[in-house]
Amino acid sequence: MINLAQNAVQHTGPGDCIAIGSALRGAWVYLWVSDCGPGIAPDDQRRIFERFERGSHSRYEGSGLGLAIVQAIATTHGGSIQLTSAPGAGATFTLGLPPRPAPGTAIAQSTHRSELLDGALGLFALNSLKFGEPP
Repeated sequence: MINLAQNAVQHTGPGDCIAIGSALRGAWVYLWVSDCGPGIAPDDQRRIFERFERGSHSRYEGSGLGLAIVQAIATTHGGSIQLTSAPGAGATFTLGLPPRPAPGTAIAQSTHRSELLDGALGLFALNSLKFGEPP
């Protein structure tokens, strides 16, 4: 989430909107960062989750690893990341995470899995963490 929020700050200007929110829908936790920046071109949307790739109109230097790492973490937990964007219409990155990791994932095999998940889910489920409506 920190990486997604940092990206939103980098791609918006003073006075532009950034929304951070969470929701518990069914058995899934959804976390999102949305901004009203310049948006992401369709060609870039397909590749910015690859290692060492950045958007073609990026104003900032970086290694191009941030979104690849976010995607890898979400996948390891049995979840996913979704991007909704259009040029000139901002971007919304939504993480979807299950309450328990999918069988066979690396995190499901961790000896400390229950401690990590119980603490994290307790935090995610708090309505007070909800800063905006889900996209």
